[in-house]
Amino acid sequence: MATLIAYDETRAHCAIATASGTIALLRRSRADDGAWDDVARVDAATADQVTIALALTLDAHEWTIALASSRGAIEFFAMRKDDGGGRLDLVGEANADVASAGVAFAPSGTSEMSHATLASAGNDGILRIYARERGRRTTAWEEIERFEPKCPGGRATCVAWLGTSGGSSASENFPCVAYCVTFPREQTSVVMIVARDDKLQRWTLVSEMRGGHLPRGERALGARWSGATSARGARELVVFAGKTCVIYEFVGLSVSGVVSAREIGTLEHEREVNDASFDASGRTVATAARDGVVRLWMANLQSGAWEQHAMTR
Repeated sequence: MATLIAYDETRAHCAIATASGTIALLRRSRADDGAWDDVARVDAATADQVTIALALTLDAHEWTIALASSRGAIEFFAMRKDDGGGRLDLVGEANADVASAGVAFAPSGTSEMSHATLASAGNDGILRIYARERGRRTTAWEEIERFEPKCPGGRATCVAWLGTSGGSSASENFPCVAYCVTFPREQTSVVMIVARDDKLQRWTLVSEMRGGHLPRGERALGARWSGATSARGARELVVFAGKTCVIYEFVGLSVSGVVSAREIGTLEHEREVNDASFDASGRTVATAARDGVVRLWMANLQSGAWEQHAMTR
């Protein structure tokens, strides 16, 4: 049974992790029949560890998978071709101080970032940025930068890179990450937007969303950015926790801050949400919940309220 899934930017490839510890790379079938072909796989986890987070990228014509496990390290696997087809080999490891609850590769085209740059949300609330050591193709990945929130005691639970938008200008193309931090003592979650300031050579806090409609006592399991900038110059973010998805709007997002940031929608479900994502236009959100139902949501053109428009089992 697949427990985690990570797609590449084209959505033509994905990596999955199973409950038994197997990692597999799949490719969308060329027959266009909705099937996926098994490209390569490896039994990655041992009896004393559990796969927590997964990420996939194409770097230098090589598929790379990042695997965060319960033992704290982040392992990197790359696809190798042999006479029998393909296989996944362990090609590197990053030794984190603490376990990671979420990992994500930087999207292609992100200014100042290598395509193989990885962001990790640590259980100590710290956002860590990893890259392969310069001059070395395999084996060693190192922490190159980090962002530490001012409030201690939090646990980062997920991370999402802001991708480049088709309508964005070059000035908007900067490294930017959304990540969520849960504070168990207060039973609250905070959505943080951080960006890398090239002049200061460090990551800075751009916007912070506290409280709102994120359910208390539930940790945010995932966050997804919209792929397009709206007519108002806004980028939207959906965060899911428990049975709730919250949609945020950020207008005028830049390294120095935002013009405005607010909640614009709350999507309630009967069971816990497993995943949520925007379509290419940014006008529709698809959600998948533990009741086996996939729902499509859109904002009402007159009232602006987000409403369910379709569902399937």
